[in-house]
Amino acid sequence: MVQDEVPLGRRRHCRSADARHRRNTARRERRFRRRDLRDAVAADEHCPDMDPVKLLRFYANQATAFRLRQKDKCLGDLSDGSAKPSACHWFESDYGQDPGLISEMPLLRSRLHSAVSEVLQDSSLHQDLLRWMDLPREKQSAETATLRALASAVSGAAGKLASSWSKLLQAPATPSSTCSIKTDLLRALLLATKGPGEVEDTLICDEIARGCRIGIEQPITATGLWPKDHGPKHTGYGLSISAASSWRNYSSCDPFTQEVVATLQSEVLKGHMRVCSSPPPGSVLTKLACVVKPSGAIRLIDDLRRSGVNERVRCDETISLSGLSAAAYILSEMRRRIPRGEKLIWIESDISSAFRHIPVHVEDQKYLVNFVDAVHRVTKRLLSDDVDCGTGMIYVDDVGWVTSLPRALEVMVSILLVEESLGLNIAYEKLHITYRPHNLGYVWNLEDLTVTLPDDKRTKIMSDLSEVLASYSTSTVSSLLLDRLTGRLTWATQIAPMYGSELSPFYALQASARKHHLHRLRVGPAVAHSARVFLDLLQQPCMASTTASQLLGWVSPDTSGAVVVADASLTGLGGVVFALDGTSSGCTPASVEWFQVTYADSPLVQCLVPGDLLTSSDIGPLELLASVVGVVRALDRGYSMVTVLSDNVATVACINRRRAESPRMNETMRRLRLLWPSLGYSVISEHIEGKVNHLADFLSRSSSAERDQVLAAFGQEFDVQDLLRRLVIALS
Repeated sequence: MVQDEVPLGRRRHCRSADARHRRNTARRERRFRRRDLRDAVAADEHCPDMDPVKLLRFYANQATAFRLRQKDKCLGDLSDGSAKPSACHWFESDYGQDPGLISEMPLLRSRLHSAVSEVLQDSSLHQDLLRWMDLPREKQSAETATLRALASAVSGAAGKLASSWSKLLQAPATPSSTCSIKTDLLRALLLATKGPGEVEDTLICDEIARGCRIGIEQPITATGLWPKDHGPKHTGYGLSISAASSWRNYSSCDPFTQEVVATLQSEVLKGHMRVCSSPPPGSVLTKLACVVKPSGAIRLIDDLRRSGVNERVRCDETISLSGLSAAAYILSEMRRRIPRGEKLIWIESDISSAFRHIPVHVEDQKYLVNFVDAVHRVTKRLLSDDVDCGTGMIYVDDVGWVTSLPRALEVMVSILLVEESLGLNIAYEKLHITYRPHNLGYVWNLEDLTVTLPDDKRTKIMSDLSEVLASYSTSTVSSLLLDRLTGRLTWATQIAPMYGSELSPFYALQASARKHHLHRLRVGPAVAHSARVFLDLLQQPCMASTTASQLLGWVSPDTSGAVVVADASLTGLGGVVFALDGTSSGCTPASVEWFQVTYADSPLVQCLVPGDLLTSSDIGPLELLASVVGVVRALDRGYSMVTVLSDNVATVACINRRRAESPRMNETMRRLRLLWPSLGYSVISEHIEGKVNHLADFLSRSSSAERDQVLAAFGQEFDVQDLLRRLVIALS
């Protein structure tokens, strides 16, 4: 069997030379790309102060360079769930090596393809699977006969595949002594499929074989594949075994006493748990909560946070979970890569009772008393030889794989064979091939790449919000309700980042409750206001969906969308709005709209930025108002991606963070959300120096005669008074 020469935890660098070369090449390409743009900008930097055409090209170059940096930054933060972002491989081009250099890879793939053919050569099963694929997602689980036949075929072929791989790699294909996972074969596959010099996490195989440590008796060894851990997020918890409340589970278990007992008994029969006549010395008791699944079955939750177990865990690394943005990236990239007109499909796969199947070291079992990523990396490597096979992500034990429709069955069977051959227990009742996948609690539509908050979850959040609003100024709410609602809102605002600032009052009240150990709390006006905003938002079904582009913060191609350049003075505000399409004809004077407002001639500004006498302290709110005017105009013109260039730091920060310390600036952002009550658009901002913001500065200070002289053939002025009126009415 192939052996890893140096223990992974002792290595100074987790990256291979090949990985470092790929990273440095990408950095060099980005640097050259920025340099080319900078050279183009430099040609405009020393132009006459008021050459609007050259300034327009300057703004276009600035916006393009900023968007490319934003895209690079976003991709640098994404993880597919199998490792930290910098160690993730998304598509076959990410591997950067000749597959021939990995001597076993062609043979491993050949054996996998043969196993897939063996499963699908049964014409009856093949036809049943094609029919099963065409069913709506909610009806696929009911096809038990088809799924049983698939499981039987996969099981037989997987056994032969494991034996074949075992002979090729000279590694035993027997299960571990502690569970069904074939750790020796898994280790050999990890080492055989990694790139030359690339490091793998083989320590997990040793952990599974002897029972995994949980990081209390001994710290968990670092692997180099995961982000650094910064300690427990929540502390100060802990149950006393002598306390009577410790021996009672949460009230959510009360209506399902028989189901809870039956579930625990089944875990004992499976060998996942054992009955103790008395608590082991030094044990920690964890209370159970009960969650009802959509199918009506129950899920038991071990509350390891409140029992104090979580805060005692010591580890150098933490898991990197995939998110909606990762799904958005996979879908966007696959849409770009597959042939035009070919449909995308999503494969959902789940490992049955994944946590229960991972054995715990005997010395750590006392901390888990009640009254799988390496396989994913192997799968991606084996299927990386063809772009049509697609790519996937993993969230703990849930696999999501995006591929093209013609390859769907082949890819699905490949995934199942890899999992089955390594001893994982597949939950076939959760297997789906669908255009409407469920991902991280949301539902995707693969036809238009939109993601939606399901109605049942939206209803639960609205119910909690109504309870909070009903208690305002009359009674208190429980800290459990606050925690539940804050968590749900944090999750829901993934598709509504413009509303993220409304979470601040909830976070503040939650922090106060934890600091003072409060069980009941009074809701203040700030929380009540934010609760009303969220309730009004969720009551509109159209506000429960967004797009992959909005989640990522960019659109394809990179040079598209609209650019807003705005400025304000103590006498007026102004700006330009133009399309950014990456062509030489896109940034022409004829394609530009500009606006100008003189405060003395527009009393509406006084309603939007109140103040008896404008001073320099009002510049921030005025600059933001100018930018928002341009943003609304761009959205009115149908653009979903808007880049704002501003020389005001506070304005840039407010647009990017969706909030500010200034109440007036927060109010302006609230007006924008109310005036444009929809999701699916993205607004980002970049700071530019004041000395190059000549055009917008000129518009904010110039007279009508000066504008007629300089901008005679430059763009078209749009009437801003109606837009200002809409902003005023938005909060009335």
